[in-house]
Amino acid sequence: MCNLSLIDKRRLNILNVKVEKMSSYLRALPKIADDLYPGS
Repeated sequence: MCNLSLIDKRRLNILNVKVEKMSSYLRALPKIADDLYPGS
């Protein structure tokens, strides 16, 4: 009985995109830190 309204679906979609951007940013962090502080 999971009939989400269109607005809820859109909101959920936006949330998913935010989470994906965040996780890709977090995956990039070690590389960024290595660029900023090489050899640490």
